[in-house]
Amino acid sequence: MWTVVNGKDPLIYYKRKIFTAECAAYKGSFAVDFVVPPHTETDVTLPPRTTNFDNDELRQLGSDDDKPMLVTLHGLTGGSQEAYLRHLLFTLYKEGWDACVLNARGCAQSKLTSSVLFNARATWDIRQLMKWLRERFPHRPLFAIGYSLGACILVNYGTSEDMVWLGGLLQIDGSGYEGALRAVRRVQRVYAFGLLNDSSHIEQITKNPRIDVNKVRRAKYLHEFDR
Repeated sequence: MWTVVNGKDPLIYYKRKIFTAECAAYKGSFAVDFVVPPHTETDVTLPPRTTNFDNDELRQLGSDDDKPMLVTLHGLTGGSQEAYLRHLLFTLYKEGWDACVLNARGCAQSKLTSSVLFNARATWDIRQLMKWLRERFPHRPLFAIGYSLGACILVNYGTSEDMVWLGGLLQIDGSGYEGALRAVRRVQRVYAFGLLNDSSHIEQITKNPRIDVNKVRRAKYLHEFDR
């Protein structure tokens, strides 16, 4: 909370790579934003200070060094632009770390390319990213941090049999998953308004025949949306 209201907002610059999902059950794509040195490039379709890697940059993405690397998972509907993420990334990047943010599908102005979104058990994208990082950065110790819903995803990933070995895993989730749900319900009139009035991906979502779009539009609370 303090990182959002204290008025001191560090500037983080990103380059984005789009991954095509390898898991046949969860087709589509997802976006990963890598922290990079300051640049002057702009892209109005992406969050501030974020542009896509060009082809040459993508080919060069990788290293044999042993620099520590952090993978970050944001909270519900957040993304790489969130202040609480940037405060941490700003500090670590200055200390010589590399870092990236795994954006949940459809978040951080990424294009939603499937009818599959994300939930606390949605480990398919973090699995693919971790394997890719281990291949491209074979000598780097990998660390991961998750906030709120991202923490839940990360913990579920940490219990999987095919988990890539991590130097450290940190969950920032306050009162735990059930406690967080109770807290959301207490303020759901305010919280749900912001979450349920975003129709930016409605065209893609309607392609799922199991979703009653009119019923979704009538939802006032998160538990109604989940049903």
